Amino acid sequence: MRGRPINWQRPSDGYVKCNVDASVFADKGVSSYGEILRDGLGNFVAALAGSFEGIFEPTVAEAIGVREALSWLKGIGENQVIVETDALQVVHAIKGGRADSSYFGGIIDECKLMLMDLRSYKVSFVRRSAKLGSPYHWKGG
Repeated sequence: MRGRPINWQRPSDGYVKCNVDASVFADKGVSSYGEILRDGLGNFVAALAGSFEGIFEPTVAEAIGVREALSWLKGIGENQVIVETDALQVVHAIKGGRADSSYFGGIIDECKLMLMDLRSYKVSFVRRSAKLGSPYHWKGG
């Protein structure tokens, strides 16, 4: 399947899909995240980007991006969401039940709490080539 493009899949009826990405800019001493929200037809709804001081492991930056996406989605009243990220470790941690007292684990716990407030959700892994497979592919920074 190498070299074959992976297409973005639209969400089920009644859902929105939020694709999350994060980056670490070690030379600038910052990390950043970006989120794109699309409706069931694949239409652009909104986008959010932010940055924070500090150089984090990429997985921690991705977890922060997911946490910020969930907070944003809750704030705009979305309650049937699909969140996609290319950070498999983040997806496994959110779906898992194992306690983790690290900084990463604390972020994951915050994500789990916000997910419980939603009517319905799915958090899934998507390969980087499909995640933002649209004209909206960008990086925060």
